[in-house]
Amino acid sequence: MKILLQHKDTSLFFQKLDTWTSSCRDAFDFKQSRKAMDFAQLYDLDNVRILVVSVNGSGRMHMLPFELPLPRLSPGISSGPTALPAM
Repeated sequence: MKILLQHKDTSLFFQKLDTWTSSCRDAFDFKQSRKAMDFAQLYDLDNVRILVVSVNGSGRMHMLPFELPLPRLSPGISSGPTALPAM
């Protein structure tokens, strides 16, 4: 599975700063959606979406887009398990 940023107007994929590619295979893999969101925010990439790309056993590629900004969780709602400090 790959986590990519895709430009909404051009459909190009982020490869490196100031470089976009038409090939999702050559695109930069952020590994985690949070890293992709943080990167887009840090560099003011406001016309992009996150794309989750997976390939099944027969080699068929599946893409699942997520529009930015993603909704923020309400205070007090956890996005997942939290590690407790060691005692």
